[in-house]
This record gives sequence, structure tokens and C-alpha cells, in this order.
Amino acid sequence: MKVSKVSQVYEQGEVNGEIPLIPIQHEFFSKNHAVSGHFNQALMLKSKERFYVPYLKEAIAEVVKHHDVLRNVYHGQRQITLPIEKSKLYDWYENDYTNTEDVAKEIKCASNKIQASIDLAEGPLVKIGLFHTDSSDHLLICVHHLVIDGVSWRIILADLFTGYRQMQETGKITLPKKTASFKDWAEALTQYAESETLLDEAEYWGNIAKKSENTEALSIGTASGRYKTKVVEINSETTRKLLFEAGKTYGTEINDLLLASLAVAVNRWKNTKQITIEMEGHGREAIDKEIAIDRTVGWFTSVYYVVLKTGATVEETIIETKEALRQVPNHGLGYGVLKHLGNKEILSMSAEIMFNYLGALDNELDSYEGISMSEMSLGRNISEKNSEKTGLSLNGAILNGRLRFDLTYDMGLYAEEDVQAFVLAYERAITDVVETSLSKQGVVKTPSDYGIPDMSYRELKELAVTGEIEKIYGMTPLQEGILFHKLVDKSATSYVLQTVLNIHKNLNMENMRTSLDILAGKYEVLRTKILTDRAERPLQVVVRDRPIELREINVYSLEEKEVLKKADIARGFDLTEDSLLRLTVLRMGENQCTLLWTKHHIIMDGWCTSLLFRDFIKYYELINGGASRVQMEKLLEAEKKQILPYSEYIRWFEKQNKKEALMYWNRLLEDYNSVITVPPLGIENNQEAESRLEELAVSGETTKAIEKMASQLNVTVSTVVEAAWGLLLQKYNGSRDVVFGKVVSGRNANLLGIDQAVGLFINTIPSRITSKDGQTVSELLKGMQAQAIESMKYEYSSLTEMQSSSRIGNNLIQTLFVFENYYVDKSAYDGISGFNIELESEREEVNYDISMTAFIQGTLQLAVMYNSGKYALDEVRCLLVRMSTLLKIMAANPEMKLSDLNMVSEEEQQRILTAFNDTHTEYAQNHTVVELFETHTEQTPEKTVIEYETGVLSYGEVNRKANALAWELISLGVQPNDRVAIMTSLEVETIIGILGVLKSGASYVPIDPAFPKERIEHILNDAAPKVILTREKNLETEIPFISMNLEDLGEKEKNPERAVEKDDIAYVIYTSGTTGKPKGVAVTRGNLDHYLSYANKEYLKEACTTVLITSLSFDLSITSLYLPLISGGCLLLKGGDTEERLRAALKDNRVTFLKLTPSHLKMLETYADGVDVPNLETLIVGGEELTTDTAWKTQKLLGDSVKIHNEYG
Repeated sequence: MKVSKVSQVYEQGEVNGEIPLIPIQHEFFSKNHAVSGHFNQALMLKSKERFYVPYLKEAIAEVVKHHDVLRNVYHGQRQITLPIEKSKLYDWYENDYTNTEDVAKEIKCASNKIQASIDLAEGPLVKIGLFHTDSSDHLLICVHHLVIDGVSWRIILADLFTGYRQMQETGKITLPKKTASFKDWAEALTQYAESETLLDEAEYWGNIAKKSENTEALSIGTASGRYKTKVVEINSETTRKLLFEAGKTYGTEINDLLLASLAVAVNRWKNTKQITIEMEGHGREAIDKEIAIDRTVGWFTSVYYVVLKTGATVEETIIETKEALRQVPNHGLGYGVLKHLGNKEILSMSAEIMFNYLGALDNELDSYEGISMSEMSLGRNISEKNSEKTGLSLNGAILNGRLRFDLTYDMGLYAEEDVQAFVLAYERAITDVVETSLSKQGVVKTPSDYGIPDMSYRELKELAVTGEIEKIYGMTPLQEGILFHKLVDKSATSYVLQTVLNIHKNLNMENMRTSLDILAGKYEVLRTKILTDRAERPLQVVVRDRPIELREINVYSLEEKEVLKKADIARGFDLTEDSLLRLTVLRMGENQCTLLWTKHHIIMDGWCTSLLFRDFIKYYELINGGASRVQMEKLLEAEKKQILPYSEYIRWFEKQNKKEALMYWNRLLEDYNSVITVPPLGIENNQEAESRLEELAVSGETTKAIEKMASQLNVTVSTVVEAAWGLLLQKYNGSRDVVFGKVVSGRNANLLGIDQAVGLFINTIPSRITSKDGQTVSELLKGMQAQAIESMKYEYSSLTEMQSSSRIGNNLIQTLFVFENYYVDKSAYDGISGFNIELESEREEVNYDISMTAFIQGTLQLAVMYNSGKYALDEVRCLLVRMSTLLKIMAANPEMKLSDLNMVSEEEQQRILTAFNDTHTEYAQNHTVVELFETHTEQTPEKTVIEYETGVLSYGEVNRKANALAWELISLGVQPNDRVAIMTSLEVETIIGILGVLKSGASYVPIDPAFPKERIEHILNDAAPKVILTREKNLETEIPFISMNLEDLGEKEKNPERAVEKDDIAYVIYTSGTTGKPKGVAVTRGNLDHYLSYANKEYLKEACTTVLITSLSFDLSITSLYLPLISGGCLLLKGGDTEERLRAALKDNRVTFLKLTPSHLKMLETYADGVDVPNLETLIVGGEELTTDTAWKTQKLLGDSVKIHNEYG
């Protein structure tokens, strides 16, 4: 029964109106009983003294008024509680049988009439019969079963006699306060029917239904609807043993033993190995909604089914039965709720035997002087015309110190002699079960005693653990993850944690041994064995006695000490056989010791280190000071009561709603598909790959500013630092939406003493930070604080499951953030019981290449743990400085827009402008633009290099046509550094023309034919080209020109071999000029080759495909023009103006590379729906200043997989 303190105040006035039916009531109406009004529960009480009728009537009336459900009526299947004023409350029958010969017969007759008189539609449902006899009064209380059950009787009797006594003493009745009404419970069950908790039970009941299908039939006849009752009765001595002694051996309850006896009896009776039993429970179980029903009257009974197997021996049957019953979820309440109130269909079940044990009913009357159970017949509770659901019904209770079952059976299904054989078999089986339980020495533990009902008793015995098992429990997701890494690489030391402490004191090893024993006695987790191959799932087994390993080694040099420290780590742990905490004492000399405090992360986190060590030193000092063993044992027992065992946390964890939690994380991570890390610079550092730590202290001024801002915004300092880490990752990754791992303490569970518990509580959960347009620092922090509070409810969740549900799987978390409230610095061990202790070092490793840890130690401290094989020390230091700078700016400007935040310090800005802006690379003399293009031509002559609106050209075709043009230019006398004007639009001929000019050794001057006539004339006069290349057939000019129509261009295989220098001019671009006159800017071949060599290395992984967007008269186009030609890629030429070409480029899924201006990017927002470039890898932005806001919007539009490079100087 759910017993809870009434912390909530429930309605104390009358509760009336319509009430939803609960499952047992649905079950009742589904039977379609012939006489539905005659289905009662009744008690006949006996009083040695005469009842004073007025007081008795008043007490009964108050009980019916107080317990509203007793005023129910039923119109069809509508359940209605009548107001007091409209209810008759109860019917009273009073008969005087003094001086009557056959009193028993008369009372039975009268009782039968009363029992048969209830009308469900009219009421009342409470009938009272008072029968006076010569020596006593007999009180019949008859109530329709629809509103009463076994627990309700206890409440009603207590209130009835309380009221009667109050009337005798004061003439006024005051009953205890009401708990929730039956209406409240019915509505709560309706809500419960939709809960995840209940839906999880459906699988269990489905399995039970399938098992029950294998149950053999017990009866051989046909149901007749005629019933007879026999009695199963056990003597008082066996009943006493059953109640008070038999349960101790196997840790059983009386129901376990009675049902085990039933399984044995049926096996002996019908030789069946399995039976299905319909069970009745009190139904007052805990549900999701906390609701107190301790004093609520009603029919709460739950009906459910169990399948019991008979073992080879009585002992096996006891254990099998106990384990089967322990697996029933919530004592069977859910079956009826799922069946009658839920939306999920479950398999229907039936049984031939119904079992219901009501407990010790005569005990309920012990406190009422002169009141006992009457020996008189209370008549027939249920009409003979109403059919029982099962062929055999067992209803039992303890009456007058004896166990008694009324066995009702269908006479068509079972012959009387057959039933009598079962009665004898059941009586004998109960005796055998009691004797078997008492004959066993000691206590026999079974899987359910350890909270592992999915394990069989045979599997438990096969665990073969050395030492007496105290507890067995499962593992948290983080523990399973650590175990997985251990099993994959048994020699790995990733999770071996070592604290090295120097103590200036001569230590007594015997007292240290005793201190460690007490420590292990206090914290069960220190006695843990991890079993991986002896059960279906990994288990933690706590044994009663498992000494912590203690070693003493004499050390003669610091070098030897370092060797021993490393060897201790390299030794690792055998998770099953080794003590998972060990202490090694290195004696360095007189009064000088070094302690190696080594533990495996699978059983504890960093929070525990100082807790354990402080206790250890405290015990050592007490023992050293003369404390006796008895005193230490008393201290141990007192302290154990104040701490939370780790097993209790595991039990709590196993009860959490994992589905609800995963739904929360799925919502948080919805649509997220970015891989966020700290991109390494790729600096060659030749360092061994190992975990290293670099720290930075934030200034006191900035720390105070952070704390002040946090207080004003009602957020935590942890949230501020976490936000800074997220913003830093956004800037490093060019993304406004990032996810990283956050380590949480895991100690927010509502469990008393969890803050001082020892175990592995920490967990890693995702933290998502999304920056919005115009959002300020304060707005972001408040949103993050809200996310942190919501995430805290589900911080126990499995990161593996979250990753599996996310769109990017195991790539979800690449960096880690930790804010340590428990950080243990070198001063944390000072002053422990007068010890002079120094923290020399603490070893910790994480499975991430980089993580940010923050803690307060006077001021805010930042620490980066990093993989030295991936990150150079300089870039880690730079990261720390940027983090500190960002925090400083945030704290000083909480209303600053996120887009205006800067992570670069003044010092770093100077470095960027000098050393970091030095992009010098060696000029590749043998790798000019022309030569790289010709190399690809030789390698892949048939590969397409240009695609235009009406066709394609291969590398070979373009090269031959460019060769032909070059030879023609040479024939016209063109020399290196001569200029050739190319006056064409973005056409195939333009590309061939440029290559031809470069191959000839000359330089080209691009002129857009759309330029005004005056501009064209100025450029031609200023540039003085030797030749003009154009598509025009006729050109009004004195300068020689070549008409370059594609169909007219010839082809030549031989590449010209013109000697060019790096200082020769490659092309001349004319800008607008400050005077209004276009001004030519000459670019040398060396600079062109230098830039393209850099761009090819920096921007491209492989051959690229791009679209020429801007006119070749603008220098911006150089990157898009040449990178495809020198990388073996393809250049796509689109028709139309600039905007049309941009639209076409963003719809071409072959594009891998683009170069645009910020003005182009702003145009993207107007046709975002038309963007379809799934293969776009690189976007170069130049020509204008790129704002952070434009960059973020572009990144969001194109996706986080696109790398954006800003070339604007």
C-alpha cells in the first residue's frame, strides 16, 4: 500500500458528482452479472455489551458522510456520488432474537435478505443489520463491492468505533482529515494511463500473456454457473510459523509462501509444471502523480496475472515464486489500467485459479474492547446467479489465529472429490513450504534481494565471487563507456587516476592498514568487483570484506620515485580481482613519505578524492591517538548512517524515465548537424601524443566583474564561462550554432547525503549555444541558464544514446567543458589533522583532444587539457588568452551584441598585423600557371575543363586552341611584357585568349565590352596593346586585332616555350581611379603564381568546380578563373548578368568552390530557397569588408560544412 504523509491539503467538505470508472469497476461491469446489485463485501461483528443504538446510528451516518464514495449510485456504467442531502446514507435493519431457539438460522436468513436488497441505481449501497441475542449483539455491515475493498474495511471500522466512542464520551464526532477522494484517484489513473512509465509495462504483460498460453488446463468438465465452497484451514501453530518465522530464510512475504504452496499443490494434484493465477492486489500503488490515499475508501483492487513454475524441489519452487512475484511491475496495478484505460492494446489473459489473501482480519479488532468477529453467518455476499470468472477461487485471511481459505468452485468443472483432493494437497503444501523454510540454516539470498530480477537464481550462484556478496547492481552509462574502453584495450591506462602526496611524517603501517579497513567499511564502492563475463550484462558486485591494497616501498632517489610512479600507472587495474583503490607508501627517508593514492575512474570521480583522504587521515589520527577498536566500530556505524551508498544512487538511476529524458535531448539537438572542434593550426611540434595541461589565471578585476554580472543577471559564474567557451567555438568554427560536451557533477538527484557520497556520479551532456540576430550577452546568458536548469532534470542520461539519436552520431561531441565546484588545489590538503601534506601531482586524462576546465581558486582559473600530438603549446596558450579576453569583454559589456564581441587581445592584434600576416611562400619557379595547366592536360587530356551553355571543352582542346592563338601572337611579333587587350565577355573565347596570351609571354589587359566607349578608348590609349583579341569581325581601330570566334580558332599540339621571368607582367587591371580616369595596375607573373600557389594549398583539398560570377575586368575574378585550371578542375560559364550567374551557381550541385563579395552574400538572403549546393566546400569572400553578422548569416544559409575564408585586407 502507498503510505505517504498528507503534505497536500485535500477537500475536506463533501465531494459529489460523476466519477470515471477505474479498471476494477470496468472489470465488474464487463461481467454483465445477472444480479449486479448483489455483489457485496460484509462483516459480522460481535459485541459482548449492547450497542447504544442512537450513538451507533450517528457514528454510521458520519462515516458515510465522511467517505463520499459510500453515497454512490450507478446509472448503467455512470458512477455518481450523491450529495449528502440527497442520499439516504444507509438502510437500517434491527431484529431482536432474544429468547429465540435457532438464532443462527434466523440471523442467516435475515442477513441473506439484507445482502440481496441493494439497488445500484437507487441506493443506498450501505446496509446495516443489528441483531440482538441473549448474550450479545451482532452487527452486520454490508457494503456493495463497487465502493469498498479490504483496506477500506480497516478505515471504516476505525472511524466507526472512533465515532461511537466519541459519542459516548463527548456526544460529538470528529473524524481524522480526509486524504484524496476516490474521484481524485480515478482522474489520476486516467492520466497515468497515458504515461511513459505505464506504457513501458506493456512489454512485460505481453510476455506474461505468451507464457500463460503454455499453461495446461486443470478442469475437464463444462462450466455450469453453479458454485460450491469448501474450506482450506491451517492449524494455529503452523499459521504462527507462517506469519512470523518462515519468511526469514528466503526473504519472503506471506504471499510468496502461499503462492509457492499453491504451485506445489497444483503440481501434486494435476502434475502440472506451470500455472497461471489471477491475482488480486490492494491496488493502492504509487503512480506518477503523487496522491495520498491512506484514508480513502473505495474499490481500489487491482487484478493481474502471474505465471508460476514448479521447481524440482519445494525450495526451488519457493525461490521461483518469489522471483516471479518480484518482477511484477508496481504490484500489478498497470495491467488493469492498460487494459481498460490505456490506448495500447495488450493481450487478454485468463486463469483457472483466482487467489486473494486479505491478511489478518481479526487483528483489526484487537484494539476495540469487547468487539470480535461474530460466529454467525453473514449470508451470501454474491448472488448465486452471478458467475465467477475462474473455476477455482481462493479467498483467504487469518481469522482467530488460523489461516483460512474459502475455496469456491464451479461444480460443472470439478467433481467434489477432485476438489477435496486439492484442499488436502494445498493444506499439505503449506505445511511443507513452512517446514522447508524453517529447516534451512542461515539466510538464502536470491537475485531480487540484490535488485536484479532479470537474473536467475542459477546465474546468481554461478557468479562465483570470492567473498560474501553484499550487493549487486548494474552500471551507469558512463561506467559502461569506461568499461568498454577497458575491454577494447586492457593495457590502456586512460582511466587510472593517481594523486601523489608528500607527507612529512613517519607513518605507522599497521594503523594505516586499520584506517583503510574502516574506510572500506564506510564506503561500499571501495569493495566493488566489476563482473563482465559471468552474467548477461556487466555488474558491480560489492563484497562484505575486500581489503584496500596497501604497499610499502623504500625509495633511495628521486629518479627511482618517478619510475615507481609511472610503473604504478602502467600496472593499471584488473577490474574483477584488484582492489580498485590502492595506496602505495614510498619511504623517502626519516619523516618523509610519498603516498601514491591510485584509483580507477570506474568507481569514483574527482569529487571523491579529498573526501576519502580526509576520512582516511581522520581515522589514522584517531587510531594513532589510542582510539579502541570498539570506539572505531561505533564511529563507523554512526557515519554509515549519514552517507548515501552508491547502490542507492544506482537504484534511483534505474527508476528514471529514460524515454522522457531522450525525448528532451532530441528536442534540444533537433536539426543540429555540425561537427564543432578547435581546429588545430597544424604546427609541426614533434611532440609525443599525450594529455597535457596548460593553465591561465584570469585577473582579479575580471573575476569580480564576472561575479557581479552573474549576480545581476541571476545566472551562475559557471554559465558565464560556459557561454564564453561556446562563443569561442562559434568564432573558431565560423558558426552561430555549436554543441559541446559539458561535464556535470551528477549530484543533483534528490537523495539525502549525495554531496558526501563516494562513487562515479559525473556525466557528460550536450550543451547547445545558438546566437541569434541582434542578441546581447545578457540575453544569451539568461537563455543558457534556463537550458542548464532544464537539462539538470535529465543529466543522468546516456551520452551514447544521445549521440545515436543525433544526426551526426559520435561526432556530436568533440570538445569538453568542465566547471569544477570541487576543484582540489595544492592547498586543499593543508592542515588536515595537523599533517604537513603537499599535493605533488594529480593525474587525469580525458578521451577528447581538447577540453576547457574552469574553477575558482581566489580568482577564476582556466585550464586546457590537450593532446600534445595534435595541438602545439603556443596555440593552446593563444586559446586561453582569447577565452580570457572574451570573458573580460562580456563582463564589462553585458548588453553588447554578440556580433560585436571580440576575442582577440591588443597584443594578438599586433601579432596578426605583423608576423601572422606574413604569407610569404617560396616562388615555385617550375610551377607557373601555364605549366600547371599543361601538366593536367598531359595527365587527363579528355577531361572537361570548361562547360558553357552550348557545349564542353576538354583540357586537350583548350590547350591546343590556346597554343594556336599563342603561336599566332608570336608570329605578329608579340614579346614578353607586351600587352594584349582581351575585349570579350565571360565566354569560352575569353579563357582561351588569356591562356594564349600567357603562353605567348605577353601580358593581357581585360576590357569588358560593356564599358562606356570613353573608358574603353582611355584604356586602349593608356595600355597601348600590340594586339586586341575580340569576337568582333570588324573593329574600328588602328591596333591589329584577332577575331576569336570559337569555331574559327585553330589547334596546335606544340606548346610554345617562351622564356619568362617572375618580374614579367602577367596582366594589367584598370581600376576606377581617384581622378575619375581608369588607372592600370600591373601584376607580375611571380605574384600571380605566388598567390595561386598559396590559394591552391590553403583553400582546396582536390580539383575544384566553380562558376565565374564577376567580370574578368575585376581582380576578384582571378581566383575563380585560375584555380580550376591549375587544380585539374572544371570552370562553369553561365549566361546572363552577375545576379543571374550567381543564381545559376547556387543551383548547381556540382559546385565545390566559389568566390564572392559581401554584396553578393547579401543578395543570397533574397533567394535562400533556391540554394542547392550540397557539394560546396569552400567560399572565398573578398573585395569588401566582411562583417561578422553577414558571415554568420551566410554560414547558416550554406551550412556548417562550408569553410568560409575572408580575403579582404
